[in-house]
Amino acid sequence: MVRRSLLLWPAVCLVLMGFMLYAQRQRFGAISRPEFLQPHDDAKGAPAAAGDTGQHKPPPEDKHEPAAGEAHDAPPPAATTSSKNVLPEATKSAYIKAIMDPAATHLPRLSCPALNTTRYAYLQAPASTVSTPLPIQYFFALDLRQCVALLPRLISSLAETMRFLGPSRCALSIVEGNSVDGTGEVLASLRPTLEALGVTYHFTTTPIDPTHGDRIAALAHLRNLALAPLLNAPEPTRSANTTIAFLNDVAICPEDILELLHQQAFLQADMVCGMDWTYVGRDPTFYDVWIARGMGGDSFFNIPADGNWDSAWNLFWNDAATQTRFAAKKPFQVFSCWNGGAVFKAAPL
Repeated sequence: MVRRSLLLWPAVCLVLMGFMLYAQRQRFGAISRPEFLQPHDDAKGAPAAAGDTGQHKPPPEDKHEPAAGEAHDAPPPAATTSSKNVLPEATKSAYIKAIMDPAATHLPRLSCPALNTTRYAYLQAPASTVSTPLPIQYFFALDLRQCVALLPRLISSLAETMRFLGPSRCALSIVEGNSVDGTGEVLASLRPTLEALGVTYHFTTTPIDPTHGDRIAALAHLRNLALAPLLNAPEPTRSANTTIAFLNDVAICPEDILELLHQQAFLQADMVCGMDWTYVGRDPTFYDVWIARGMGGDSFFNIPADGNWDSAWNLFWNDAATQTRFAAKKPFQVFSCWNGGAVFKAAPL
């Protein structure tokens, strides 16, 4: 009997303690977490930094495709040409000036070398001596979202490239995804300046969002939208020989763009791509491993079953010939690529 009483008292105490904790649950809920337990949004999916002991993981999935609505297998919603205003006029003017003036320094951007005009002179479109419209010789296409800080480099490089090639034979087509940082506003404000330069400029916005529904179908819709002005152009301005340069949201220099155009023309390649770099550690790392494949069908570096990027700096590990050409900065053949920028002829379209 005494033993049963001794066992009963702890049970009663536990019940009373549980009731008290339940009754005071709101007070306990108000106690803040220690800092080391607080959630940090910027840590989600972040790659291991230099010096970390963890494995290197791939960077977050594509950041550079327009997004705002929902995409399905059905045809995309009709494109529009408006974007919500969030930037003061003075800020937009500052971006336009930085984009159109390669020497401007009032906004930060990647520094680029001076153009090698001799190397790329043969790419320049001859001046027109006839009054009839001539086919567009160079068609630049982009899908952009939430990258206003990149525009002084990316779009400025395109503007300088088109000046060099001959603005009247160039067209620029940009599809923007309803950004909230003013990307669409700056791109829309560029129209008068680019048209005064002589460039044919197509700008639209779209609610298609590759992060919802079928991502690949959405990306295909977005790229088709960017190419639509060329595909729908009347015969005099459309030609199978038009060169298409499709660029992602990358910090690219005019010389990079011209080199892609040069290599496609010089090699007569079906398609030419650059090398797209990011950082998952201390050194630049090749990014587009999902698309890029060597002639043997392998990714540019080995990715084991757990998905780590620890071998990212051993490019073409199983293809000595390609590795040698890459080290010598010579073009090499691949099975597939995109890599932040691709150049190809319009004939297959």
